[in-house]
Amino acid sequence: MSPARGTMESMPSPRRPRIVVVGDVGGGSTLHVGDEAMTETAVAELRRRGLDGLLLLSRNPADTRARYGVASIQRIGFAGLDHDAVMARYDRVLRLLEGDGDALPPGDPAHTVIRTVRDADAVLIAGGGNITTLYAEHLAERAAVGAIAARAGIPLAIGGQSLGPDFSAEDSLRVAALLRSSHLTAAREPGSFALGRALAPGTRLVETGDDAVLLGPADASDEEIARRHGLVPGGFVALSFSPASGVMGYATLLDDLRHLAGSIAAHTSLPLVLVRHEGAMDPADSLADDAIAVALAPLGVASPRMLDARTSAALTRSAALCVTSRYHGAVFALAGAVPTVALWPERYSLQKMQGLLAHHGLDDWCAPLSAIGTGHAERLISAAWEHRGAIAEHLASARPAARAHAEQWWDAVAAVLTGREPSIPGPYPTPPRLDLEGSLAAELRRMAALTLAAEGAGGHAGDDEAARWQARVRELETSSSWRMTAPLRAVSGFLRGHRDPARGGRGPGGVG
Repeated sequence: MSPARGTMESMPSPRRPRIVVVGDVGGGSTLHVGDEAMTETAVAELRRRGLDGLLLLSRNPADTRARYGVASIQRIGFAGLDHDAVMARYDRVLRLLEGDGDALPPGDPAHTVIRTVRDADAVLIAGGGNITTLYAEHLAERAAVGAIAARAGIPLAIGGQSLGPDFSAEDSLRVAALLRSSHLTAAREPGSFALGRALAPGTRLVETGDDAVLLGPADASDEEIARRHGLVPGGFVALSFSPASGVMGYATLLDDLRHLAGSIAAHTSLPLVLVRHEGAMDPADSLADDAIAVALAPLGVASPRMLDARTSAALTRSAALCVTSRYHGAVFALAGAVPTVALWPERYSLQKMQGLLAHHGLDDWCAPLSAIGTGHAERLISAAWEHRGAIAEHLASARPAARAHAEQWWDAVAAVLTGREPSIPGPYPTPPRLDLEGSLAAELRRMAALTLAAEGAGGHAGDDEAARWQARVRELETSSSWRMTAPLRAVSGFLRGHRDPARGGRGPGGVG
C-alpha cells in the first residue's frame, strides 16, 4: 500500500540552504592569516549551526575548495585597477545585473557570480577591514554582491566589518546602499559602528568583535600546538609586524624593529617569536614577511615558516606577551587573555587597533609605530610587562561575556540566512577600562596627534627625514610649554611636499 499523501514517507527531503560567502580568500601560494581567519571562522560557525551548503567566492577557487572543503568559484574581481577603473567596472557589473548583456564580455566572471547568487538562498559577506575607499577593489566586490542579492530578493548578512575611516563622497553612497540592503550587519569596533549608523540610520547594525575571536585550534590545545613548535606555553613573546611603515621610511622601520626587539628581550628575558602574518606556505616562495624575519634573526628572534590561521592564532594565544603592528595579531592575543601592545602604522590601522583594544577596556595600550624611534613604544611595552598579571586577569574575566556575545551574533546570522527572525544581540559587553598609569598615556596621545598630522601633510617621510622627525617629537615631548597647535604646524610644515606619489600618502595594506 502506498504511503498516504502528506505522510513523512511521501515528503521530499528538505533541500540544504545554498549560501554564498564573500571573503578575501584564495591567495593560493600566498596566505594572509587575518583574511583567512575571518572566513574560516564564518565557515565553521555556519556549519556548527547546520548550514553546510556553502559556496565561497575566491581569488583561487581550487585553493579555497581544498582548504575549506566547500564549493568555490572565481569572484567578480577588481584587483589591479586604480579607484576610477574599479568603479567603472563596478558600474558595468550593475548594468549587466539590470539586463545589459553587452556591459561585460561573455566570459567575464561577473556573469557566473550573478547566476550563482540568483540561484542561492542567502549571502554572507564575511568580516574584514575592506569597506573603505583605501581598498576600492574590495569595497566594489562587496557592494556589487550586495546589489545582486538585493535584486534577487534573498537575505544578506554582513559579518564584523571595519568601515572607513575614509570614504569619497561617491563611495559613501555605495556603502550606504550596501548597508541598507543588508538584513543584519556587524561593525567590529566603536568607530565603525558610529560611522555605519551615520551612513545608514535605521538599519540593523550590531557592534561586535572581530569574527576570528571564535577561531579555535584545529586538532589540539593551544598549549600542545606551542609545544609542537618547540615553545614553552606562556614562556615566549609573540611578535607580529607588518611591512607598513606609516610616516616612517621602510629602512627606518627595520632599524626600529631591531631596536624594539632588543628592548623587549632585555625587559622580559624571554625568547621572541615572530609569528608571520602574510607569505607563502612554501618557505621557498615566501616573501611578504621575510625582510622583517631576516632583520630580526641576528637578535635571536625565531621565525617559524608561514602557518595556517588556526595554528598562528594558537601560537599567539600561548604567548606571555604580544607586541604587534598587525590587527589580527592583537585579535588572537586578546582572545587568549595575552597582554598586548598594538602599534599602528597609519590612520586606517588606528581605527581598527584602538577600537579592538577599547572593546577590551585597554584603550591606552596602543601607540603609533613612530613611537618606537622616540622611546615611547619601549616604555609602553615595559609597562605592559610590569602589569602583565593584572592585564591577563582583566582579559580573562571579560572573555566569557565577549564569547557569549559572539555566539549570539552567529545565532542571529544563521537565523537571517535561513529566513527566520533573528534575536539581535545587545550592546557589546565592554569591560571597565584598565588605564595606563602616569604621564605616558598623555604623551602617547600627543604622539598620535603628531603622527596623524604628519600622515595628513605628507604621508611618508624619507628615511633621513624620519630620524629628524623623531628628534623633533622628542624635543616636543620634553618641552614644558607644550601647545598642541604649534607642534602640529611644525611637523606638518616639515613634511609638506614629501608625499610619495606611488602611495598617495597612504601606507600599504595588509595590516589587518
